[in-house]
Amino acid sequence: MYLLALISYLPMNSLYAIKAVSCLFDFAMAVLVFRWVYEETADREKAVLGYALILFAPTVWLNSSFWAQCDAGYAYFLLLAVYWLIRRKQALGMVFVGLAFCLKLQTVFLAPFLFWLWLERKLRFRFFLIIPLAYLFSAVPAILMGASPSALLTVYFEQTKSYLALSLEAANAASLIAGYYSDRMSLAFIVLTAVVLGMSVYVLYLRGKIFSTALFVSVAYYFLLCAPLFLPRMHERYFYPADVFGLLYVFFRPKKWYIPAISVSVSLLSYLPFLFGVRVVSQAHLGMLNIGAFLLLVLDIREQICGAAKRV
Repeated sequence: MYLLALISYLPMNSLYAIKAVSCLFDFAMAVLVFRWVYEETADREKAVLGYALILFAPTVWLNSSFWAQCDAGYAYFLLLAVYWLIRRKQALGMVFVGLAFCLKLQTVFLAPFLFWLWLERKLRFRFFLIIPLAYLFSAVPAILMGASPSALLTVYFEQTKSYLALSLEAANAASLIAGYYSDRMSLAFIVLTAVVLGMSVYVLYLRGKIFSTALFVSVAYYFLLCAPLFLPRMHERYFYPADVFGLLYVFFRPKKWYIPAISVSVSLLSYLPFLFGVRVVSQAHLGMLNIGAFLLLVLDIREQICGAAKRV
């Protein structure tokens, strides 16, 4: 909201200004992926490919340039957070998680990844306090300008009540029965998600004792895909961070390129009904494809853990 307020004073078309902010984050993500891939591979061609892949991924440019959405902002900070957490810069990494949370509630999709790092003693618990502190600090200017403190502190809770449909064009498990909403059914999906995420963290804690950048990126991708895949009331855009991390994942697990190819294609097809009024594949079938990509990712993470254990 601060960014929207600031750009409203610019002497240019407001819609273009709004899109420009998101496009700047597109370029920031592309530069970060370039740096990340180059540091890991020392291959400039792969780094340039990473830059281009992020910048020209259909769900990335459609989201910002066409749709004027702001998902690139919090996805960029999530990338930065994982980048620095892998490098054991715990405080800096959590600052970027806090900034992502200030931009969008869906930052919580990364929470299981953070708890896994904590269980593995790669993230100290006190650094979790940075997230609420960042949010409170970000609210200060609004409060000074007269905004209601209670409204600012409860805005995300209120957002969860905005939509009642089991799936809002999201290609997930709920899309298989999207036409049959009830509070009990919604609660059942929430419980299912909690169980899947909780079991995932526990299994990783038991098995994942050998770490690599590829595994860290794979696990972050897994949780960003898993949460919106099983939660109800999801929009199609909530898979955006999973799309971005999936494109990064390709450079660490190139033989598994087809996994993000499926999930990103599903996201693109999910955008079409709202943006263009075109439905190429039914929502339920897209949900099944996304579940398939998720299961393939599960198998790959298992392969990475078992393969590393055998080498030791």
